[in-house]
Amino acid sequence: MGKDRRPPLLTREGSWRPPAWVAAAVLALFATSLSAWICRRVFDGIPHITDGVAYSFQARIFASGRLFLSPPPVPEAFAVWNINMTESRWSCAHTPGWPALLSLGYLLHAPWLATPVLLGLAVIGVYALGRILYDDRTGLLGALLLAISPFALILGATFLSHVPALCVTVWTLAALALGRRTDRAGPLLLAGFLAGVAAAIRPYTAAALLCPAGIWLNWRAAPRVVLRRSVFVVAGAALPLLLFAGFNAVVWGHPLRTGYAVAIPSLDSTGSWDMFSLGFSRDHLPRSLIDLNRDLWAEPWPDLLPLLFLLPRKNRRPGDGLLLASALALVLAHSVFQHYVILHAGPRYFFEALGPLSLLVARGLIAGSALLREGLGRLRAPQALEVAVLVAFAGALLWFPLGRRLPVLMEINSRSYGGQTLEPLRRLGAENVGPDALILVSGNWADATYSAFSLLNDLDPTKGRRVYAIDYRLRRDELEAAYPRDEVWRLYVTIGPWPSDNRLDWQSFEIRRVVWTRVR
Repeated sequence: MGKDRRPPLLTREGSWRPPAWVAAAVLALFATSLSAWICRRVFDGIPHITDGVAYSFQARIFASGRLFLSPPPVPEAFAVWNINMTESRWSCAHTPGWPALLSLGYLLHAPWLATPVLLGLAVIGVYALGRILYDDRTGLLGALLLAISPFALILGATFLSHVPALCVTVWTLAALALGRRTDRAGPLLLAGFLAGVAAAIRPYTAAALLCPAGIWLNWRAAPRVVLRRSVFVVAGAALPLLLFAGFNAVVWGHPLRTGYAVAIPSLDSTGSWDMFSLGFSRDHLPRSLIDLNRDLWAEPWPDLLPLLFLLPRKNRRPGDGLLLASALALVLAHSVFQHYVILHAGPRYFFEALGPLSLLVARGLIAGSALLREGLGRLRAPQALEVAVLVAFAGALLWFPLGRRLPVLMEINSRSYGGQTLEPLRRLGAENVGPDALILVSGNWADATYSAFSLLNDLDPTKGRRVYAIDYRLRRDELEAAYPRDEVWRLYVTIGPWPSDNRLDWQSFEIRRVVWTRVR
């Protein structure tokens, strides 16, 4: 390899170069603060999708120092989607990586801050990756694009695993790029460790997005170099993967058996491959490209249009292949998956591609602005006109995602999103519900509605004060005997779809009826 003429991450004196890092930190703080505010203002600081409820439940278990719980009496009354309940185990069906990170939020009594903080770290990670592959300008513009993406800001306000996966994979790519550039053990060990963490958070996503990076790391390297790099990466990944396998062995009985296989027994057989088919891609792939072009930033032009400026040979850079291959691999991998979901703000299965795509779009915008300046120069346009055009373009770049799309998404998500809401609790005081009460939740979609209340229970519901349970009328006597409380209330919640043709509105519901009835 030729001598690298790019400036190092550290100056010769060993101090950080402040201006660019400070700007990246400001962008990270902006994304974290705005996303945290949305979490409190729009989502009431609670998960609104049952996946988020399951992650939070497992995080509370980890924070208590345990790996799983014993099922409570009358277990059916505490059933929540994506939480497994066997004869001896009560634990989340999802992989343990994200709950382990989220447990730190519960230990600090601020779980709603966990995802926004990780979004801020992802913003800095995009800057670091852009600086290693290209330069400060590209890294900062990529970080800006991630920080203003409505898709990222809304998902950063949820309890889902996509933002943690984005954060860890972006930093994995940065460590791999630095390891390839310097051929040092430290970055390669870090890359392996982060890749293992990513696998414990979202295994399928991590494999799809990071496999091209593994190929890129060793591309055209000598066999001795390939072996050395691979050993360091595998050594770094050993600890998180062993912890992942150990959790599976203790909780689900086998190192390679996850909670998914317990929730869906067919995953233990060849029938699981029915969930993947090239036939799905005929529908999913065109939809994914359309949705990505209108949901990443919601600009008046297709969001990925700036990538066209990278087609001329003179505009290409070596790092483009890594980023493009990683993003495309994730899109292609999920396009053959059975499900295609628009959730919260866009196609969530493709969310982690936002890291590489932010840098590629930044590269395209830089190349496009250079072409624009060149064209204005040939027309001998005054410098003031050039500045005015660039300022107007920068204003549009910021206004459409933050000024137009984000308020719409906040309105959509502020309703009873996913059928879950704490609105009935706001009426709890007016109904004079006592502090020691058994509250039986029912309604036309009780399974989803109950999820919002399940996290209010003590990890051992028999020891909590108020107890929230699903109302099983035929087993009401058993519930009252197992959870004797001073009062018994029945909460009936009726919800209905929000009347809208907006494709982003499909998970929004309106609360049509809330009835508190005292049983005894």
